[in-house]
Amino acid sequence: MSKIYPTGYRVPRFKVLLISCIDLRLMDNIVRFMDHDNLTNRYDQFILAGTSIGAFVADGTDTDLEHIPAYSAWLTTLKQHIDLAIQLHEIRDIYILEHRNCGAYKNFIKDNKGDFDADGVAVDAEFNSHLKYAVQLKDVILKYVKESGERVALSEVAGVKKHAAKYAEEFNVHSFLMDLKGNVELLDTTKKEPAAL
Repeated sequence: MSKIYPTGYRVPRFKVLLISCIDLRLMDNIVRFMDHDNLTNRYDQFILAGTSIGAFVADGTDTDLEHIPAYSAWLTTLKQHIDLAIQLHEIRDIYILEHRNCGAYKNFIKDNKGDFDADGVAVDAEFNSHLKYAVQLKDVILKYVKESGERVALSEVAGVKKHAAKYAEEFNVHSFLMDLKGNVELLDTTKKEPAAL
């Protein structure tokens, strides 16, 4: 069965860190999508409940989200994995792969507003919610990578300084939304596909 995959972003030529949800219904479809982008055996994977929204439930600043202090280590752990993926595998791109019908969205967004299957909820509302948190996570990642590069460049720790250049290189974040059939839409990208000549 063929899948629908997005265009409009530059497919990475190097290794990637994939951030995806824990949802067991999509594991095979995730692998197919990564294979489609010629990333077979060229990506690390970090799994976080709710993908991007999971990074923000602990900080308490988003009034639309439940405040769950017990999850405060999630964003820190993600950042540590980004550091290691850059140092060990020289990644230059991150994929944020959201998915429709996400149980974490249902649990983390207050007042049942994350239940996009409820009567009267528009499909666009689900897309826009995933877009909002994916862009928010992209911004956090890009800021963190830039600041990490500055910290590493100043570091005198043996073996760390050589990776400073990796942080300074162009770093891209691409965000996607997968449906339960494995079809994928582009949410956002920092590196658009070049225009056809």
